[in-house]
Amino acid sequence: MSGLVEAKADGCVSKALSYNSGFDYLENPALTPILKALIADTAEPLKAIETDFAADSTGFGTTTYDRWFDQKWGKARSEARFIKTHIMTGVKTNIITAVEATTTQSSDVRQLPYLVNETAKQFTVKEVSADRGYSGRSSYHAVDVVGGVAYIPFLKQSTGMPNAR
Repeated sequence: MSGLVEAKADGCVSKALSYNSGFDYLENPALTPILKALIADTAEPLKAIETDFAADSTGFGTTTYDRWFDQKWGKARSEARFIKTHIMTGVKTNIITAVEATTTQSSDVRQLPYLVNETAKQFTVKEVSADRGYSGRSSYHAVDVVGGVAYIPFLKQSTGMPNAR
């Protein structure tokens, strides 16, 4: 809040917004493309430096809870909802080049092609590192298509055979 009050005092804005206004705007889905464009724009000056990238995800807790009755144990249960955020970051400067927010249950492997493709729009992608959660044919293929090498450990059940289970 102090930054908003200072901006008003300095004449940068005509009115200091309320504390919750920022949160209200962030919940507006129409702003998602704008926020993603801002991330891409801020990363662009580092395209001459970054060629190696890493992907990972983290969860953010919310104040919303899921509640249900657990038949097995005969009692009500609740669990906080989480938002899972996947990012692609440059390994030299740690600049975020792409981001995707999903539900907690979304798998990491489904997000990597998007992160790689968004990063490749502005950067030369030579290497992509990620943990086993991103291991899958679609991930290796996405990195290969943009001319990079994927450094992602294989899952234990990986056989290298097509459609093997």
